[in-house]
This record gives sequence, structure tokens and C-alpha cells, in this order.
Amino acid sequence: MLKIAAFIIPNIFLKKEIALYKKQVKYCVGSQIYLDHLPHCSILTTKVSSKFLTEKSIRKPIVIKSKIKTYDVYKKSIFNFDPITKNRTIFLKIRKNKFLTNLQFLLLKKIENYRVNEKTPKFKFQWMKNNYIKFGYPYVNENWNPHFTIASIKKNKSSKIFIDNFLKTKLKAFPREKLEKVYIYKIIKNKHKLLWKIKLKFK
Repeated sequence: MLKIAAFIIPNIFLKKEIALYKKQVKYCVGSQIYLDHLPHCSILTTKVSSKFLTEKSIRKPIVIKSKIKTYDVYKKSIFNFDPITKNRTIFLKIRKNKFLTNLQFLLLKKIENYRVNEKTPKFKFQWMKNNYIKFGYPYVNENWNPHFTIASIKKNKSSKIFIDNFLKTKLKAFPREKLEKVYIYKIIKNKHKLLWKIKLKFK
């Protein structure tokens, strides 16, 4: 059994912007959760059987019927109470569209036969539990808010000042980015190992 994730990896310009914000967090409020994670947007994370690694069909391109092929990052935002970390999670928000929703659905379908059904973890919200039981991931459909996480920051006076300033300053304008592939990673604690890339084909 292993834990895997499907990620959107930002382009070089967004990577630099996210890296800059991570450095600012480290300098102003110290080490925080997710700070050492590579820049990414999680489409899903789940646990699968070891057979997943040897199944060649998993690596085949995903065919999407969509005129939309892009995503865009348009503002800074925050989860004031992250139900996983219990902290304040700051991120760059991705504008959600039907293309991204369909992509998540197709990826979930692609791996469903390899998913390992474990004992359901305790979740704060019932919708998280329901999604986890059905999909192996708590953030699905309307409950998925695509974003590039910067850090999940502990609540204290200094972090409040930093977060307030972070949210006040305007995000640079970034062009729409064409999404051509998703990245499948193996996760061991806080480490991420790239397994392979899956190409996207559009009808």
C-alpha cells in the first residue's frame, strides 16, 4: 500500500512567486506546516495498492471533452480554519472551472480500482467523511477549491500581522496557463517522489 497524489505543477514564474512567499513566511514567522512542500495544487491524494505502480493503463493520457484547456491564478486567499492542520492556511487561489472539475473526476475514476479502503479517519465535517468514503479524498466536486498552498500558519500575534499584510498586498497578474499534463507523486510523510506524468488530450 502507498499514498499517492495527483498534482498540478505551476509554471516557472508561479514557482518563483510561491517560493518568494515561502521565504517571507520562514523569515517572518519561522517554520510552518507545508512550507517545505514543493509548489503544487492537489487534485487528489489517496492510498492505493502496490499494483498501481505496475499498471501501465494508469499512465495513458487522459482524454477530456472540453473547449477550456487553461487555468488561472487570480488572488491571494486563506482558509481561516484548515480542518486538516487546524491552522490558518494561506494560498494563491485558482479560478475553478468545468475543465478542472472534469479533470478531477476523470483522475478519480482512473484510480478507483486501485484504491485501498481503510478505516475512515475522523473529520470535522460530515461532507469530508462522505467524500472520503466515496472517493478516498475529502475535497471533491463543490468541496474542492483548487489552489497553490504557501503555508499553514500557527495562530499568534506575529502571524496575524504577517497574514494581514499578505492578504492586503495585490498579487501580480499572471496569464492563463494551458494545462498539458498532471503529475503523479508518491508521498512518504513530507517527502514527494515523482512517479510519472500523465498527458492531457482534448476533444
